[in-house]
Amino acid sequence: MVGDLAQPMAPFAASLVSGFPTEDGALLREVVDRFFARDPDTEAMTEDGMAAMGDMFEYFARLSATARKTGAVEDSVLARLLAWEGEDGKLDDQAIASHL
Repeated sequence: MVGDLAQPMAPFAASLVSGFPTEDGALLREVVDRFFARDPDTEAMTEDGMAAMGDMFEYFARLSATARKTGAVEDSVLARLLAWEGEDGKLDDQAIASHL
């Protein structure tokens, strides 16, 4: 019962703090589950885990690009990354995705 309540809540809460659309919670949970899934006969990440990492990176890069055009949730992690500026200028969407 705890898992039934907590598993959907974790991505919802993470989405709120990070500035991600809360309706993407199920998608994020599925990608994270794939990323962390292990095969007991393999020491390294699974092939699907590596694909999930790529899917997650692409999702974050698209999310950054969209937020750059339409605005990010105020005071979210994504908003802070979009606003950050270093010696070389602002972070591009790929750099933001790597930080998320």
